[in-house]
Amino acid sequence: MRRALARPTRSCGQAQSDPRLAEAFRERFLAHRCAAVKTIWQRGIARGDFRHDVDADVAMDMIFAPIVCRLLAGHTPLVKWLADGFVDAALRGLAGQASGARK
Repeated sequence: MRRALARPTRSCGQAQSDPRLAEAFRERFLAHRCAAVKTIWQRGIARGDFRHDVDADVAMDMIFAPIVCRLLAGHTPLVKWLADGFVDAALRGLAGQASGARK
């Protein structure tokens, strides 16, 4: 199982049909990453960088879902400019008043 978790995209795909692998993937790969992003999200809200009315899980899904979809589907490569575009577009909608929306 450790070897499977070394390749997140493969692990995520295999986890769809293997409940043990799905649980290990969530515990060993996702849990601490999600906790870190939630901490960053809360700090951003406190500074006024992010909207306070958007749940951290919703924000994470907005930012990461298109990236993960590209990696899993493999229909086109995930290149830096495209990943940056996904994040930038999501952050425009998540920006708080103090940060001023990016233009």
